This record gives sequence, structure tokens and C-alpha cells, in this order.
Amino acid sequence: MLLTLSVSFLRYGVREPSPHKYRHLLNQQPAASVGSVHDVVAWGDAIILAVPGAFSEAEIKELADSLGPGVRGKVVIDATNALTDYPKVTRSCGWYNM
Repeated sequence: MLLTLSVSFLRYGVREPSPHKYRHLLNQQPAASVGSVHDVVAWGDAIILAVPGAFSEAEIKELADSLGPGVRGKVVIDATNALTDYPKVTRSCGWYNM
């Protein structure tokens, strides 16, 4: 999932931008909306990338390329989440140990 912020508005960039699919989320955040990843990247001033971790170098490049040309010159905050799939990572007291 990709999240962008602009002033007081919030948009989620998702693979399948169906308001019906995200109805529960949108009910909790009335100022938010969903859109395609490319549309949301082009729209936002800053982009928060929050996806499961465990990416190889090639997968990271592919993910960056998938954001599209609208990402050029924008702030991208990488909040990639390390998960248990990631080799040798354990969570202890809020910190990740590798």
C-alpha cells in the first residue's frame, strides 16, 4: 500500500482502487480516498511507502520503478515493514534485531 499526504488530505495508492473494497477504511477517515498508485504518486507532495519487507536488491529497483514518473523530485519516506519472512529478523521490545 502506498500512502501520500497533501495538506490535510490523504490518499491511498492501491493496485485495485475500488471505494467499495476500502469502504471500512474510508469510513474511518472521511478526508481520505483511494486511487491507483500512479495517480496517487502524481497527486501527492510526499509519499510514504509502507509495504512488507524482505525484498532483494532487484525487487527494490522494480518497486521503485513501479511508482511511475510522477515520483521524480518528491519526498519518499520508506516505512517498509520487516516481517518474519525476512531472514534472521526478530522483534524484541519494539526493535528489530538482525
